[in-house]
Amino acid sequence: MILRRALAGEVLLTDENQLRLAFVETDAPAKVYEYAVLVTDTAYDTLAIAQLYRDRMVCVVRKDHPVIREHITLEQFMQHSHARLEVAPHGMSGRVIDEAVARAGGKLHIAMLAQNYGAVLNTVAQSNLFAMVSERMLKSSRNPLALQILEPPLKLPDMRMNLFWHERTHKDPRHRWFRQLITTVAREL
Repeated sequence: MILRRALAGEVLLTDENQLRLAFVETDAPAKVYEYAVLVTDTAYDTLAIAQLYRDRMVCVVRKDHPVIREHITLEQFMQHSHARLEVAPHGMSGRVIDEAVARAGGKLHIAMLAQNYGAVLNTVAQSNLFAMVSERMLKSSRNPLALQILEPPLKLPDMRMNLFWHERTHKDPRHRWFRQLITTVAREL
């Protein structure tokens, strides 16, 4: 898990059930994970799930974009090239956008894929590319970039940011404490 800001020291010491917080590297041949924070619409049989928050996508372009001023039409949205955040291959937010564009009879040209939110925003701020990004993440960004934040010209569903964990850890007090910590941090974003 990557946190965008430091946690207050006392947060890690508030529960006697919490023994330690460790990030472990392993050479084990099997996939080893305990938690995943994902935007997804998929349910898994062996995992428990909790919604952390809902969010929506907004369109961003550079402040001095040569064509876009405070509003974007569907035609402009489909004609211009886009930068896209893609943390996981075939990510859900990209798929949802592509499906909405296809329903409107179009297909986006994705000129850049990045796995880093900052890379997408910095590229858009210095180019004529468009990007669809999380409104919540954009508002929590501490990098004041010269961007226009626009309503998307397509109807898109809200994104649900979910936390998944294996059922075997569901009742463990240390895991419950850690899930509560993740939930608390997510509310602050």
